[in-house]
Amino acid sequence: MSESSPVPVAAPVKQAQRPHPLTPLAKGWISLVAIVVVFGQDLFRQLSRHPSLRSIGILAGIVGLVLVVSLGSGFFTWRTTRFVIDDEEVRIEHRFIHHTSDRMQFSKIQGVDVVQPFAARLMGLAALHVDVGAGAAKRIEFLSRAQAYALRDYLIARAHGDRISLAASATLPQADAWHDRAVTDRVIVAARPENLILSSVASTGFLVATAWALVALVVGISHGSLAAALGAAFPAGATMVSIVGHQTIRHWHFTLTRTRKGLRVAHGVTTLTSASVPIDRIQGVLVTQSPLWRPFGIHKVAMDVLGRSFAHERDEQSAGGGVLVPAGTRDDVRAAVGAIWPGTDLDRVEWTPVDPRARWLHPIGLRWHQWHVDERFAISRGGLLAPCLTVVPHARVQSVAIRQGPLQRALGLATVELHSSPGVVRWRRRYLDEATARWLALSELDRGRAARAQEQELRRLQELPPPRAPATPTVGRDAETGVRA
Repeated sequence: MSESSPVPVAAPVKQAQRPHPLTPLAKGWISLVAIVVVFGQDLFRQLSRHPSLRSIGILAGIVGLVLVVSLGSGFFTWRTTRFVIDDEEVRIEHRFIHHTSDRMQFSKIQGVDVVQPFAARLMGLAALHVDVGAGAAKRIEFLSRAQAYALRDYLIARAHGDRISLAASATLPQADAWHDRAVTDRVIVAARPENLILSSVASTGFLVATAWALVALVVGISHGSLAAALGAAFPAGATMVSIVGHQTIRHWHFTLTRTRKGLRVAHGVTTLTSASVPIDRIQGVLVTQSPLWRPFGIHKVAMDVLGRSFAHERDEQSAGGGVLVPAGTRDDVRAAVGAIWPGTDLDRVEWTPVDPRARWLHPIGLRWHQWHVDERFAISRGGLLAPCLTVVPHARVQSVAIRQGPLQRALGLATVELHSSPGVVRWRRRYLDEATARWLALSELDRGRAARAQEQELRRLQELPPPRAPATPTVGRDAETGVRA
């Protein structure tokens, strides 16, 4: 008699979740505001000129139609969106017009951001952006703020290799609604409002708008027409207000915080954006200072992160980079760099000058072009009026290039470039002697190989289980003598 084969048991069907029911209203609030502003003005004009019930009915019908279409589209999008985040997988499905199902492995998650637009923030909602390093981030719009924070912390923990469950992650200290900061988080850098305002005022765009406004006022007043002067100066004044408002509102309450699993950058008043920063994927750091910032001692720190675009920040450095310090002091720069690479102090670097023969190509400010290489980093700085400093770890260097133009070839000079991921950080050192450039390029390959091997060894040691304590011998009595063994 043959044994019967076991009947396969079907896997239990997982219960997928929908976003928050207020998602259509949170996504369509811009349309609602536009309807109120545009049609409200038309309604006011119609009532002031030809007050009639028919005109009111027509405008009300148009407003209602646009409102139904906007909210209806948002409702169907919400209705056909599902997601599953549990102890086994992350899956986001959209089944409206195009059917898509995005499944993500925990180990492939590069970062998880929480974005709270103005209207969603008023409703206590937040959007979850899961970055897997390829293409655009996968979004879940919208969740309750508490659920978004809990899922964010859980996904980051699983991405770092922790085998924590979703239920256990929900019991950890949660961040607050205003700053997205838990009681266990430590603030490393907090942008000061006066520095944000000064950085906006001391900018080229603000000064150009100011000059435009002054010229318009002087010309208008000299011709005896104050109204014309004010009309000509109004666009410049609006530009000045826009520059200052954009900078201060977007980076207000900017904080760089150390969390349980890395760093987090949070900023914004109307729209609060919280971006997780995976330290092991930071490719380099760029410290800049515009000429107008130098009297105030203000610096800006940007970074490149492999596989991340920070596109939701709408920053001028959104193509691969993010902001670590929007407008800070030298102490803020030191704290931010030390948070990424502990023990690093850029003020104690021993700089190497470039070749003196480069004075024929760069007669002014040549002494500000310097470089430094140690066992961890390649550092370069330059610029007399607008100094900039570039820091790239050897472990992040992907290739090395030596370039030499006709003038450099005639003077026996060369340029060395270290390539990592595309972004705002570009390490390039010009005006090097040919032999020095060749040594720097060839030795950088060995330094990069050694740094990556050291990182792999440290990662392997961190993944090892903790050593067990030796077993304590059992104390007993000998059966014949009665003496303790």
